[in-house]
Amino acid sequence: MSSNDLRVGQFITQYPYEDHFSTTSEYFCSGAERVAKRLSEELAERGCDVTVCTSSATSEYTVEQQGDVTIERSPSFGSVNTMQIAPTQIVDPITKGLEFDIVHAHNSTPPGVLAGWLYAKWNDVPFVITHHGGESYESHGSVFRRAGLFAYTKILIDPLFRSADIAVSPTEGYIEESTALSNAEDVTVIPNGVDVAEFDIGLSREDAKRQLGIDPKSFLILYVGSLHPRKGVDVLLNGFFRFHETHLDTRLIIGGDGVLKDDLKSSVEGQNMSNAVRIPGFIPESEKPLYMNAADVFVLPSVTAASEVFPLVLLEAAAAQTPVVASQFDTIESIVGPNEMGSFLEPGSVESVTDELERFYEDEEMRRETTENALHVAQERKWDGIAKQYYKLYRSVLE
Repeated sequence: MSSNDLRVGQFITQYPYEDHFSTTSEYFCSGAERVAKRLSEELAERGCDVTVCTSSATSEYTVEQQGDVTIERSPSFGSVNTMQIAPTQIVDPITKGLEFDIVHAHNSTPPGVLAGWLYAKWNDVPFVITHHGGESYESHGSVFRRAGLFAYTKILIDPLFRSADIAVSPTEGYIEESTALSNAEDVTVIPNGVDVAEFDIGLSREDAKRQLGIDPKSFLILYVGSLHPRKGVDVLLNGFFRFHETHLDTRLIIGGDGVLKDDLKSSVEGQNMSNAVRIPGFIPESEKPLYMNAADVFVLPSVTAASEVFPLVLLEAAAAQTPVVASQFDTIESIVGPNEMGSFLEPGSVESVTDELERFYEDEEMRRETTENALHVAQERKWDGIAKQYYKLYRSVLE
């Protein structure tokens, strides 16, 4: 079977629309969805016939074409928290008569991966799961969200992974802490990827700062992501307050949206730090390379291990030759540690944030070495190489 003959069904609860990340959208897509999109596009470029089965932002069934990738969207009837509610997504790929040689489901939120499992069983085709997280039950949100996630994480997820022909973990570290992966018959590691060329913007760090209206001689710290308590952004901010007391030439940018945004802004105003801290809100994907290139260090201060399986921002920072400081979890250690592309924080520790910022500020040699290592990591994880690994995996499962 050649790549031109291989029909791949990618199943995921939500999938980006064209130019989805250039503006804010109520149809939520984050890391797992971006991985599914880039992988689908790269597989299509390799000649595979790729169809994505996902949900719509409307109450109508739609079929769209993004380049060589076909997207079949089941009708939605609103959302619970960030999860789109599209009940017929479970059965639409079967009732619509879609034909696949292999099913690849992305486990992030439940409906998409369940739809992939049902299709694979109904049509007796191989079933591959990439585990992006989401197996830990978090008791917040509406009663419908809590009930659905409880049923999925406590009842459905283990037999789902046991039924897979092979499960994929983006990091070695996640295999060690994931119960779902321990139930899988076979597990392999394929990392997430990054478009290195996208982050090569042809500007020095100083020039990138100038474009953002920041003193080019300042030491810039950057965070980009969700402003949610589990991300520990409040810990980063308080650590920066302490750090800035003795390093007045430092600046902090916190990019993103979420429930903590107003509280973070209030803290900045209360500390009279508006000249040193900028909270611009959502940063479109098109602008992210400029921010990453301007930063002297990128900080990922997450306090909940389950929220970080393979954060794409680590690779994006690496592609911009920006070293990282990240919370010391097994998943993150397996990315950052062996590659020496940064250092680690004690999760939830304000003092640890201050200490690590101090190290990077003072040690120019460490910044230089971690910068070189970061770019090397990104070069090894270009999307075309990641797609090649997945294609080889599909062939091995089929054969």
